Amino acid sequence: MPERADTVAVLALGDPQDSVRQYAASADHDVQTGATLDDVDDTIDVVVLDDTADLALHRVVEHVRTHGYDCGILLLSDHDETTRGVDHALPGTASADEIRAGVLRVARRVAYEVVVDDLFDLCERRADLLTDGDEDALDDVAERIRERRDCTDDISTEFDDADYRAVFRDLD
Repeated sequence: MPERADTVAVLALGDPQDSVRQYAASADHDVQTGATLDDVDDTIDVVVLDDTADLALHRVVEHVRTHGYDCGILLLSDHDETTRGVDHALPGTASADEIRAGVLRVARRVAYEVVVDDLFDLCERRADLLTDGDEDALDDVAERIRERRDCTDDISTEFDDADYRAVFRDLD
């Protein structure tokens, strides 16, 4: 769960353009390059995909979502293509600083989604415990719920409307 820049694992898919190379060289977190969908795994927080790569956007999104990876997708594109499933899009001419800001924005969204999923699981557990009557376990779960709520509040302090729309896109 990436909450700081130095904990974000980024995968730039395809042959990175100059701005992505500059970003990777100056990033204060882990940036790898990859050429195939097999390079995406559960250690990756953000995938940066340049639309000039030989990988189709819909295949990358499908691969990430169907394998259940908790990573976001940042698209660099100068085309007016559909960005369904993409967490954030930037122009293909984005600077290294714009890419860095985009990666961190996507990483915050991913972290928020992971914490919210955990919060939902804990709330379900609390509902089960209410019927079981296990007070000690109930107190423990209630404390973990408070911690998760605090964490979502902390992460979302930098969110705007687009961030909230992105993190809740799958709730339709």
